[in-house]
Amino acid sequence: YPLCALAVSALDLGCHSVEKILGKMTILHFFNCALLAFAPSFVVYKGTKLSEFRAWNNVIWSGMAYIGTQLVKALLLASLAPGSETGTEIDWIQEVMKSLIGVLDIVGMWLLLSTKFLTNGPEVRALSVGLGWGHAS
Repeated sequence: YPLCALAVSALDLGCHSVEKILGKMTILHFFNCALLAFAPSFVVYKGTKLSEFRAWNNVIWSGMAYIGTQLVKALLLASLAPGSETGTEIDWIQEVMKSLIGVLDIVGMWLLLSTKFLTNGPEVRALSVGLGWGHAS
């Protein structure tokens, strides 16, 4: 914990130094979180065939398709499967409706993988759909 030790040792130097140290720690924390969020996807993209085939567009379109399917699922869940007000009883029709709406994820992936909208071969298409879908979630 060198940053914490640095901040504690800066307490002896005065208030102005502590503000500088804490400001640097905030920036370092931001970069740490950003690297933890985006570096694995970057490593997968660079370490597989995706970078050889320049499949960045496929990854972007897959992420946008994920966001679209989530929006459609949210609208359908809000309109077709409202919350139960009874509390203790299980409404089986509502649970079946939720399960059927949940199948939209599978349909969205199938549409992405089966259409020729995404370029390159099937292996690169599957990798790009998986990476885009996973990163968007």
